[in-house]
Amino acid sequence: MRKIDKENLRVYNELYIAFSNLSDKYGIHSNIIGVFFHEIMIYLTNYNIIKSDRVNYTSNISFPFLNTDYCLNPKIIDYRYLVLKKKISFRLKIINFFFKNIFSLKKIKIEIDKSLIKILSPFIVKNIFNYKFSTLKENKVYIRNNKEQIDILRKVLLNIINKYDINNKNIFIENFINYISCFISEEPIKVNSDILLVGSNSSLFNRINSANYLYSNKKVISFAHGDVIDFLSFDEPYFGYGEFSYCDYYISFGSNSLTFARYNKPLKGYNPKFYKINSKTISGLFCNKNIINLPITKEMKGLYIPTGFSQNQRYGPFRDMSDKEYIKWQKEIFRLSLDITYKAHPTSKINFLNKKQKVSYFNLKECVNEYDYYIVDYISTAIMIVCATNKPVIYFDLGLRNMKDEFLFDLKNRVHYYKIDFKQDIFFQLENAILSYSDFTYSNDFIQKYSLSDNSMEKVISNILES
Repeated sequence: MRKIDKENLRVYNELYIAFSNLSDKYGIHSNIIGVFFHEIMIYLTNYNIIKSDRVNYTSNISFPFLNTDYCLNPKIIDYRYLVLKKKISFRLKIINFFFKNIFSLKKIKIEIDKSLIKILSPFIVKNIFNYKFSTLKENKVYIRNNKEQIDILRKVLLNIINKYDINNKNIFIENFINYISCFISEEPIKVNSDILLVGSNSSLFNRINSANYLYSNKKVISFAHGDVIDFLSFDEPYFGYGEFSYCDYYISFGSNSLTFARYNKPLKGYNPKFYKINSKTISGLFCNKNIINLPITKEMKGLYIPTGFSQNQRYGPFRDMSDKEYIKWQKEIFRLSLDITYKAHPTSKINFLNKKQKVSYFNLKECVNEYDYYIVDYISTAIMIVCATNKPVIYFDLGLRNMKDEFLFDLKNRVHYYKIDFKQDIFFQLENAILSYSDFTYSNDFIQKYSLSDNSMEKVISNILES
């Protein structure tokens, strides 16, 4: 485990204990540390990463993400720039009008996170006369006895950062307090429906609404984003406090029987019921269990699929490396005497490749079948998409994610797994991985366990609502 990951785990452990202590007095739903757990983690671990890195992060501050200047000398930030009123698109206004004027036979009201409208459209259309639908509007959360809880949070933050060499510690803490205060309501929020269907609760606005619903004794159903992988595969704190907390039910993908592990456990007091559904994206690409096992040659067309560059928007543990180091790694890949196309990440600008280098800007799902093999170095949506094919996949483990042992065992049966040691010659390791691909045999039970299921989203939601 990297040194920075160990330090960021210390932050997580202290916050987890602080949340639990606060819950004894104020409960788990109207708990300032719980509601803003992800933002606190970003703020403190982003500071750790930037301060410990030898890179000068010059990007603008996008709170709670920082830059090098702020980490060296925190200054007071004016939060009046925060626009708390959500902008409602014309499309969403039409959807809201449609929902409002549809006659419902049942009295059950369901509020839906707008990011789920497209995903849930088959369910909505089928049940438009059975339930009363509306979309989320709230952007503030009720924190009971918020002044007392804010004082407690100040002490928690000070206790953690006392171990850091931070200038202007009071300003560092007050900036964060002023930031989250913009999202706190002095009065309980009125909830107008019986059930909330929400996407990832790692999103602040989703978590705000989920907390308001749960505080009002309403039910929350949360959906994994990405549509390809069971998030229980990741043994990382982010999934425990961000994905699996603040909900009664959690809908993920696949057909495995994974449970919580060491780091991905929900916040104390939360134990959502899990449902696994079929990934439509992966089922549309899945070929068969038999994987092509041929030597990789110059005549074959390869696709390298990196993750995005993070700039200053880094946090941890177990997430990423500096853009400088990641670019250095990627350059080594293109020293290989192979026909490799660079798959541009949707969020990243490429400025280090030479003009002769082939680059694909197409959606991966649209171009995946145009190549003979794939190179991946990060576990995310991309690796599941390429593993759904029957073509060779080489996965370079850079030590960035923390996966469950069962997941890694199954992944190694599908891909040519190669763990990179950055203290050794990188190019030699790359060449060795390419040359040794055909020395092994591969099968594809992996995709069926972590992406495919006999359960559809519509069926699962209906079963939950009926119960």
